[in-house]
Amino acid sequence: MKNNGVYKIGYMVHLSIERDDSIDLDLKHRVLEDLLESVKGLSVANYHSYKSNPLVAQYFISILRKQGIDTIAVQDRSIFKKDIINLFIEEGFDFILIEVNSSKTKYRIEEITNKQLRSDLHNVVRTSKVKWENLGFKYRKALNSYEKLAKISNELIDEYESTTGINVSAY
Repeated sequence: MKNNGVYKIGYMVHLSIERDDSIDLDLKHRVLEDLLESVKGLSVANYHSYKSNPLVAQYFISILRKQGIDTIAVQDRSIFKKDIINLFIEEGFDFILIEVNSSKTKYRIEEITNKQLRSDLHNVVRTSKVKWENLGFKYRKALNSYEKLAKISNELIDEYESTTGINVSAY
């Protein structure tokens, strides 16, 4: 949805079932959201994190539809392996995949149309033809700092849960 010269998109992350990675993913999303805006002129209108609940996915779809948004940014190619992604494909959403390499020195942004997903989901999951670009110092620094912050936060939560017996990750 174009609004005042800025293209509005949704942003979605898939939470791990094995551990609580919501802090890690939220902090990473903040950096990548800024990168998307500065490089592509895309503004995130709605952010959503979920595990594998179809009702939550349908709720997110309805919010995006009300806002006239038909494109969703994701930060992990493996999201296309999840069954829940089919709900978004059936609803006609396009995707923007923003990836950062493991050393946090390069990134790539790939636009994936709904047509590509419908016709060749297997190859979308596996490969990208988009070349890597150098990641600016400010983004590298932010990603590294946020990674450390998330680790410290998760350790504090784990310590609190083990000493009090209260599972705050469940909230």
